[in-house]
Amino acid sequence: MATPFIPLPSEAFPEAARPSIERLNIFLLELSRLEGTIRQPIESRRSDQSVARRSTVQVDISRITPSVASVVSGASTVVATPALTFGLTNTVGSTSSAVSANSAIALFNANAPPAVDAGSGLAGLSSTAANLGHRHQVLTAIPTVGYTTTAGLTGSATTLLRSDATLLAPTFLRSSANNSTLALTDDATDQTLTGNLGVLNIVPGTGIDIDFPNSAAASLIIKPNTTTAADNVVSVQGRPVAGTRALILPNWFAPGAAAVFSSQTFKCWDAQFPLFSGQHTSSTIVGYDASTLTMLPSSGSTGGNNLYAFRNSAFSINNATGAWSNVAAAYFRGVRRVITSPFIDVQATIIVEPPTAGLSASNITLGSSQIGIYIRQQAAQATAADRIAIKVDAQNSGTNRYAFYGVSDTLYHGGRVQHTGVQFGIYGATPTVQFGTTGTASGFATGTSTAVTVDSTYTGNTGSLAYTIGDVILSLKMLGVLAT
Repeated sequence: MATPFIPLPSEAFPEAARPSIERLNIFLLELSRLEGTIRQPIESRRSDQSVARRSTVQVDISRITPSVASVVSGASTVVATPALTFGLTNTVGSTSSAVSANSAIALFNANAPPAVDAGSGLAGLSSTAANLGHRHQVLTAIPTVGYTTTAGLTGSATTLLRSDATLLAPTFLRSSANNSTLALTDDATDQTLTGNLGVLNIVPGTGIDIDFPNSAAASLIIKPNTTTAADNVVSVQGRPVAGTRALILPNWFAPGAAAVFSSQTFKCWDAQFPLFSGQHTSSTIVGYDASTLTMLPSSGSTGGNNLYAFRNSAFSINNATGAWSNVAAAYFRGVRRVITSPFIDVQATIIVEPPTAGLSASNITLGSSQIGIYIRQQAAQATAADRIAIKVDAQNSGTNRYAFYGVSDTLYHGGRVQHTGVQFGIYGATPTVQFGTTGTASGFATGTSTAVTVDSTYTGNTGSLAYTIGDVILSLKMLGVLAT
């Protein structure tokens, strides 16, 4: 046991010498702590061999670096179990026990890593828990956090991810309900987003706005599977509310006045069946179809409603600049052959079936008119030289050529009838040119009754008006039957 050091009392010395005495006390204290640095033990005895003393290397604990023995200079030093805590700042501990260099520190636990999703993201790394989950990174390597569609894995790495490391983004999104995925792949040119479960429902906040880049190849193509496609590829559904609404609104941007267009066609809709092959039997192919348009007015409805399967209500040209070869509300072109003529029972550009609805069953005879084609007049604007309701060009083929062919019923016309053709015929008679031959005498037979004079009249045994032969000749000339 080392002899305790007793400092010299500085107050016993003159005041000028006291600083030196205090420094001397410090040196003496250091020397007392360091009893010696003997390499080999030294054993000394009294001459009478009654007292033995063994001297070994003894150094003060505060001067030992780096190892600490369990017993040093006769004082006991405890090596305790590590109990470090991890926080946001460095703090000084309060225990006097030491930690061995090969001690194990509980830096990880057995918990699964936090999910990398929109809910928690990487926020789990800043947890205030005493322990952290395993991370599959090496401290000096690129982080390679693994992603899984099932439960998280504990991992086995023994180092932490650096705070400024960059994580590789996942290639899929995972749902929290059934672990379904939405995977993103690419072929170095185009990207593909593939779901592995049912219908992909998109619920936006207020809408979806797709802005294509300034590229001629940018377009939205909906391309279903050729064998398993649904009956209706695209279904746009709307809920009726107050105000004017449209389910689909094709809308061309207004070009600038300086934009130049030449021989271009602009369309809002284009129904295409390019080379629609296959073996067809009783098939129906429709370019545009209003297959369901059924109204069911509820009680309390009033009149003034309109119902149109097709309506073109705002068709106008807003200035006089430029000339148009043809302007029409609708243009329909009949079927044409490509290589050979197919067998068709009836070829028509437009097939019209007159409506069949009326008033009530008790007033059906007083119902509204049922019209196949109704040509109604709008407010007059410019006065044309000829305003024609229906115009039919001369037929350029056919054994029999008809501008109008009515199988039966009455041909009613409330205005003037004018025929300017070369030939004319009625009641099934062969059309002929206007008659202009005079002097026909054949077919005359002398009667036995009163002689005919120039002022003799005839009623034809119907009505009260009586006409002379001259009246008949005059009327036939006025109708154009006889040449003047």
